[in-house]
Amino acid sequence: HSSVGTEASAVPLKIAVGVLTYRRLDGIAKLLDVMTRQVRHPARPYDLTMVIVDNDAAGSARATVESFGQTGAYDLIYVIEQNQGIPFARNRALDSAPPGTDLFCFLDDDEWPVDGWLDAMLETREKTRADCVYGPVQPVYPENPPEYFIKARVFERKKNKDGQSISYAASNNVMFDYPLIRSWNLRFEEKMRFTGGTDYLFFN
Repeated sequence: HSSVGTEASAVPLKIAVGVLTYRRLDGIAKLLDVMTRQVRHPARPYDLTMVIVDNDAAGSARATVESFGQTGAYDLIYVIEQNQGIPFARNRALDSAPPGTDLFCFLDDDEWPVDGWLDAMLETREKTRADCVYGPVQPVYPENPPEYFIKARVFERKKNKDGQSISYAASNNVMFDYPLIRSWNLRFEEKMRFTGGTDYLFFN
């Protein structure tokens, strides 16, 4: 028999994960591979689309990216952004999300998420009702790095408590309400194409 209402399963959210890449084939391959293993929670179902923006006009990442097209773990969108510069590529990623996208995430092409990443972001969003969730990024050092490399703490990020309210985010591990951002016509500032920092500005 079927019961109405009591056991109705949650409607899957439509999530797009945007990644910009520029001649870093090992990085993008590792990221796309790891994303096939995301652990899903039955209470938080989602349909996933990976949106890969190649900032190399020659399309050097195409073959690598498209080789992940049949994994079944996600849909794949590959686009080339001819204009050199991170804000152009970020805006292209936002513009390339499929219709009906609920949540948009950004990751970097030199990062790879743990298997529970996306569900942890969803769980935090559920608990906090935040429009934007920013996650931690841990540095992974090469084998036997020089001691000063670690002592300098150049690669360490500020650590926040789970669920803590913060006033900043960057585009290296972030999830936000896509229709909200669209309703504000919020874009990454293309005049700052070579200065960096457009992600902090965007999230502020």
